[in-house]
Amino acid sequence: MLKPQKLILYTLLPFLAACGKLSNEGGGNSFSSTPEAAYCASPTAYTSPITITGTAQFRSRLLQATGMGAGLKGPTAAKPIRYAEVQVLNSAGSVVQCGQTDGSGAVSVTVPPSPGTYTLKVLSRADNNHYKVSVLNNTTSNVPYATSVQFTVTGAESSPVAVTIPVAAHNGNVLGGAFNILDQIYLANEYIRNNSTCPGCTAFTVAPKAVVYWTAGSSPGSYYNSPNTAISFFSKSSDYTSGILRGIYMLGGINGDLNCTDTDHFDDSVILHEYGHFLEDTFAGSDSPGGSHDGNRLVDARLAWSEGWSNFVQGAIRGVGRYTDTVGNIDCSGSHGLGVNLDLETAQAGQDQMGMGTPSGQGIFREVSISRALYDIHQITNVQFPLVWKVFSQGMNGGSVVFRNMGLFNSLMRTTLTGNAIPLAAFNAVIADGGEYQDPGGDLTREYAYVVTPKVSCSYTISGVLTTEGGVTNFLENEDFFQYRFDGLAANAVITLNYTGNGGTPDDLDLYIYNRSHTYGNYKTFAAKESARRYPTSESGSEVVNLTGRPAGYYMINVSADRDNLGNGASTSYTLTTNSGAQLCP
Repeated sequence: MLKPQKLILYTLLPFLAACGKLSNEGGGNSFSSTPEAAYCASPTAYTSPITITGTAQFRSRLLQATGMGAGLKGPTAAKPIRYAEVQVLNSAGSVVQCGQTDGSGAVSVTVPPSPGTYTLKVLSRADNNHYKVSVLNNTTSNVPYATSVQFTVTGAESSPVAVTIPVAAHNGNVLGGAFNILDQIYLANEYIRNNSTCPGCTAFTVAPKAVVYWTAGSSPGSYYNSPNTAISFFSKSSDYTSGILRGIYMLGGINGDLNCTDTDHFDDSVILHEYGHFLEDTFAGSDSPGGSHDGNRLVDARLAWSEGWSNFVQGAIRGVGRYTDTVGNIDCSGSHGLGVNLDLETAQAGQDQMGMGTPSGQGIFREVSISRALYDIHQITNVQFPLVWKVFSQGMNGGSVVFRNMGLFNSLMRTTLTGNAIPLAAFNAVIADGGEYQDPGGDLTREYAYVVTPKVSCSYTISGVLTTEGGVTNFLENEDFFQYRFDGLAANAVITLNYTGNGGTPDDLDLYIYNRSHTYGNYKTFAAKESARRYPTSESGSEVVNLTGRPAGYYMINVSADRDNLGNGASTSYTLTTNSGAQLCP
């Protein structure tokens, strides 16, 4: 089961940017942040320079993903630090040269022909056409990590001076952790660049800059006064009260323990999962409300999509149909192993409910089902990752796309594949009941965010049922969700739900309207709600909500069978009508 603490946190404050120091002046908690130093890439030309050469490398830890003793093991062979920033400083600490490593980690820079002691540093940053990322220590000082070496020149050297740059280690100060995070993001950009070409695809060159905050031995939970919480996350906005800036936050350990507690700097799946959230927010847009999630229960469709996408994309980039998250490593005097070992190819007991007993068929509310569906889709001949990326980055972006979820992705993919019988048939098989249960009865969007507008006449049906999964009642089987674009006109502000039982006692239906940015079940995010009237024994009923005074925009209408009156075996038909007399229809 996916660990609930490995969740994505989305702060709700707007993204703020400022020059100089950022602060929360006047807030309850004071936060001051020194901006990250400028990237140093343009070399300085010198007369009769001395060339300095070396190789920048790091070590991570080997992963044993299956079998007895699975978990993080000893060090890998040295790996190159690719296309990363290089600085040379003189004895006074002033930068005298800038540059970058190449694809093999090689360094070649020049220094002035002045005798003295210099320091060559390879930093945990890159800002080039390969990738753009900074791995920094914290949001207060924003300092990158570096592996460095001192060297001395006389000024008379006529041939290159070779220096030995220390290999960033997998243990000790765990400097290799910073460079492994850097390298995974390089690999992500390389993968997308090499797998996003298709007819009609927008060319991918390099993703915008991502900032990753990581401190060895420390949990990002510290930003929320929870230093003992094992958590990595992506924040799409800044929360100055907590000292959070937009960026990725990676778990470096807990209370200084790097071996026996959970860490993520060598968990490539987790690094790429969090980068997947960054890609989602950057290229498609995210509507996820965030929150706790695991692979064994239904969650908000927007949260399930966001997590399912990130589980999938890390597997695609790594070329491994598995999401792996370790706890501890082999250097721990106690135990170590796997906290999460999610199979992206085949449903497994304890990882979700699909295929276990009678499935609900509501795959779009299940992150693991979404992960597996996407992984299967990207393996279909003539679909693969390029078309997945196309639908993701071109179909699901833009201000008019709201309440993003797997149903929307499926609908867009089906449209993309229309006219291509063989891949379309394979796609339909993946998402259909009997596959990953993404397509209930051929209706890709009815389960969530069914788009409705004022029209002439239509009706819907709910069949209230009482089912449990893993001991938890599945209430989402008794919910319909409609995407309503309110025009701001008084004639369309009042919505009436009228319902009638079909041959028996109807379920008491309730009517709620959520704001665009809402959390399912949170009354504080209601734009309007019904008056809590109940008709448990009558043959019909009605509920009324009023959006008068609310701004024009997107809202979510939620029709819900009352949870105290489920399982009576009767279906209930209903209509949604505005005060202009028009019914809300697809």
